[in-house]
Amino acid sequence: MTQNLFKTEWERLERDVPQPRYLRNVHVDSFESFQQSVLNPEPQFVKSVVDSLYSGDVFILKNAFNPEFMVQLVNTMYEHGEQSESSFHKMLDGCPDFHRKITPELAKNYALRQIKHSYYFFNWNNDPFNLFSTINKRWGIFKVLGGFCFNEYEDKSPSTGIVDRLQIAQYPSGVGELELHSDPYLYQKVAISGIMTKRGEHFNTGGAYVLNAKNQKIDLEDQFDIGDVYIVYPTVLHGVETIDKDQAVDWNSIRGRWFMGLYSNASDIYKNRHTCYGVESTGQSS
Repeated sequence: MTQNLFKTEWERLERDVPQPRYLRNVHVDSFESFQQSVLNPEPQFVKSVVDSLYSGDVFILKNAFNPEFMVQLVNTMYEHGEQSESSFHKMLDGCPDFHRKITPELAKNYALRQIKHSYYFFNWNNDPFNLFSTINKRWGIFKVLGGFCFNEYEDKSPSTGIVDRLQIAQYPSGVGELELHSDPYLYQKVAISGIMTKRGEHFNTGGAYVLNAKNQKIDLEDQFDIGDVYIVYPTVLHGVETIDKDQAVDWNSIRGRWFMGLYSNASDIYKNRHTCYGVESTGQSS
């Protein structure tokens, strides 16, 4: 029933109203409060939150994760990256967990410019770092919000078409960035980003931004704390400004901006799969 309330509202808007492209407002709420509203929804809340997201609003949800969990996860991923080789695997049956340093040269092979060190994990593997038990409890809230089941796609393999992919990524100081882009929207109704580092402590400049209707890049980082999650409708244009742009690049350093991305993706069984794409902009930072 809960799922259907959200699903009905999303279907109504997506049928009748053009998709949002620009930031309208930023809302800050506790994750606990938001979670309770999603799991025990009143019709007024359903209409309000879906309409808000579909109008281009960002929601910053405080304390979604224990900060200690996020800090330890950064250290664990960094050590894992130092002890194993960078590699790449398509999302096909049997795909292992892997990590890849996406350098400026490798970034040319992607649909959009993204320079980062990404660690990818899938439900069908053995969960070597015991991540999914904690993360899926939060992920499911955003699935319900999108009109899906709490555990949608958790037991799916690439051959079924749509799979969950957990990404932990470091945007290294001196080079890490993500160009302005639009994300896929068919299999999740919000782009989901978990905050794992704090500007001013782990990096100094750059970070997440969203484009507004005046073509201004609205910086969000000052409102983030470790453990927060922020969500936005996927077609609202957003990116990551170069991290510590004037610093020397060291791919072996832990410094930089780390984040957690929760994605329900079309797998690589599709030749032309629904994915993200870059958008050119002359937007000015604000």
